[in-house]
Amino acid sequence: HILNVGLTTLKRGESSMYRKCIKRILDFPVALIGLIIASPVMLIIAILILSIVSLFLGAKSISILDLVNGNEEGVRIFVLSRLPRLITILATGMGMSIAGLIMQQISKNKFVSPTTGATIDSAQFGLVMCMIMVPGAKIFTKTIVAFIFALIGTFMFMKIMSKIQF
Repeated sequence: HILNVGLTTLKRGESSMYRKCIKRILDFPVALIGLIIASPVMLIIAILILSIVSLFLGAKSISILDLVNGNEEGVRIFVLSRLPRLITILATGMGMSIAGLIMQQISKNKFVSPTTGATIDSAQFGLVMCMIMVPGAKIFTKTIVAFIFALIGTFMFMKIMSKIQF
């Protein structure tokens, strides 16, 4: 109600005091969200909560009770699928963030990331080339080829960036 009265007064332009009051009221949620997002502790808590949620989401539904009661199928899905998936996702995210930071420092450009620096596209191209050239290749071979193509693409991008004058 206070917000509606203040906005009505603001529209009529009756008082600058109301303007200041309404501006503070409207800015508070934005500042609060910024404080929550910027806090490293809150980010760690968010990652932990989302990681726990991720462990129980998938094609086959499992619950904490399945793990506690020793449900063989639930435990097997958890250990063989959900846990490795979570560890892989977290490791990949950390690796991509470190790679992005290194690329930003080398190129002296804060907008460069592995997605804009041709790393991901090069890896995808390498994977496609491997699938075309060696259709029966094992997953390890495909991973190595994608990694090599990602490195080559990133080095080419960085070489081009070093030639550009700022």
